[in-house]
Amino acid sequence: MLPSEWIGGPACYLIPFHLGSCQDILATPLAPPPPAAATLLEAAATHTAATTAAAAEHLETLANAGLGSGGLQQAAGHQSEAGQALAELAAANQASSILAANAAASPPPPDAQRTPAPRLPRFYDKPLYTDKLRYDPNPPKVDRKALEHKLTREQAYNRTEFMGHRIYQGAEEPEEPLQLKYSSHEVLAEGSGCIGVVYEHRVCTFYDLVLWAGRMHYISPDPEAARASIPDVQLTYIASDPFRLGTNLTSRLLVTSPDNLTALLAADGGDEWGTVPKMEVEQSLLINLAYWNNYGHLLGELGPVVHNTMCTYMGLCTHQQVAGTDLQLWLYNELPTVETTMPAAAQQELWPCFSRYPLLRLLDGRLNHTAVVLRRAVAGVGSTCRAFPWCRPRYNRMPPLPGIVRGWKERMHRCLGLPLDRVSNHTHPRIVFINRPLGHGRAFINMEETVQRLQVSRVATLEDESLRSQAAKYAASDIVVQMHGAALGNVFFMPRGAVYVDVVPELNEDKHAWAYFMLKDYAALGINPIALPPQRVELMEYTINKTMRGHLNTLTKTQRRALFEDHRCPEPGTVFWDVYSICVIEWFMKRSNCYLDYADLKPAIDQAVNHMQLWRHKLDSAYTINAYDLTDLQPDRDLLDLI
Repeated sequence: MLPSEWIGGPACYLIPFHLGSCQDILATPLAPPPPAAATLLEAAATHTAATTAAAAEHLETLANAGLGSGGLQQAAGHQSEAGQALAELAAANQASSILAANAAASPPPPDAQRTPAPRLPRFYDKPLYTDKLRYDPNPPKVDRKALEHKLTREQAYNRTEFMGHRIYQGAEEPEEPLQLKYSSHEVLAEGSGCIGVVYEHRVCTFYDLVLWAGRMHYISPDPEAARASIPDVQLTYIASDPFRLGTNLTSRLLVTSPDNLTALLAADGGDEWGTVPKMEVEQSLLINLAYWNNYGHLLGELGPVVHNTMCTYMGLCTHQQVAGTDLQLWLYNELPTVETTMPAAAQQELWPCFSRYPLLRLLDGRLNHTAVVLRRAVAGVGSTCRAFPWCRPRYNRMPPLPGIVRGWKERMHRCLGLPLDRVSNHTHPRIVFINRPLGHGRAFINMEETVQRLQVSRVATLEDESLRSQAAKYAASDIVVQMHGAALGNVFFMPRGAVYVDVVPELNEDKHAWAYFMLKDYAALGINPIALPPQRVELMEYTINKTMRGHLNTLTKTQRRALFEDHRCPEPGTVFWDVYSICVIEWFMKRSNCYLDYADLKPAIDQAVNHMQLWRHKLDSAYTINAYDLTDLQPDRDLLDLI
């Protein structure tokens, strides 16, 4: 169950370490906006030189120490690979900066016009942010049939607005009439087409596209030649099918001539360009959402990916630019379930941090008999992104640059009204346990006992949590202990120098990799992960019998006894693969409750405090330069081969 849907609300326990007092968190001054593309590239170039020099110095040290020729050759290979990877990354981002430099970005408002961040309350006194500014715990039910219903011609010709966009009817044109123009796409160099050589890295900027009946039309006097010049563009970061090839922009981009478009309008309902209702959108970003029904994927992957594309290729790096930018996010997803099954906390509060308009699908039937003119549309993910395992060298992509990561955190903190640059308190850290109701699974059974042994002084229950309240809780915590799950998406809200303790049930030790790589990608934020050994669980036998009886019935009596008594899943070769994976993930991970082993937890808490104390001695400059060190991306050690 997703965090926003916890019934009864998760319990949040505050532990003053060494009986220290808890202090209010004061609003800190707002940091300057993230650096522009040129600054990011300059930092990347500086880091490239520093890393190469450090590798050379390390090589010389090894030689002086008498390392054998084989070891020197291996070390030199690492130096060469690191230098090559950094050079390719710098080249890709230098190319990307051409678009970013040309993007029309609205300047942030003067300091005098900024709203100061609110003072956070003591979260053990009362629930955080119980106000319902944008979040509704019981939102009106989305009518799927209404989303699938295509607007009639009469309805389309009798409206003047849709989702905040002006609809121009017939002769009621703006000062500059919406004339049919030839489309084009950004050309970086002669014959190169869009930015990015390979399909996964490509990002294209299109101009004057026409969206009609769910298809984007590229208007050209020579459709055949134009079609040959438009490359394929992937709209998701996932490198496996059906996501990889099933999200090719060009499969829904029709290159046509003005005459053919005129004929199409007439065939669809007797429409003409001069009289058909038209909607003009100045800037658009085309994306495809994967795992849209999972809060953790939305906050931990999709949000950073969208920010990365907007900042790198559109020059829209800050939340202040949202209000003054006519930007529409268009979903490539076909089914309307992307809108009906998305967690309310993310749907209502995440996307307004990118655009002042609601999400729209290209295939939205409410746009029927309406020509949508996309003046500038950007499509593609690029060579860097934030996800595991897809945004790793194994899948031909790299994690985001530190400046992008900091910009993503700043965007969300400003959007949600949170203090921006809080540093963790290593002398009296606030230790927070995130718990769930036992009936939902993944709860800590012995929470009260554990709390007493760690000398807990305050307990608070948070109900109907919005994204803002969840973010505020994490931003106010120095150490967070929680079961591995969708709430992992909230970890980046934690302050600099904070520590996240990841807890997994038995048979799921490999899940730690998701937390480890997330915080490795977020290294520029200074949040450290600690993994607890797999903890003993109680399987929810009644729930498993009720919800997954079909899979359970495929087990023999011996296998079922081993499952519930010995906590052993059947061997992969003795059952279908889906039964084995369901046993590990659905039963042990999601349909179980966990006993926290104090012998594992107490050393982890001590280690977390040591992490915080050591981190405070690091210089920001040194931390920044080492935040993106490619020399330690070794597949064997970093588990890059995990699926």
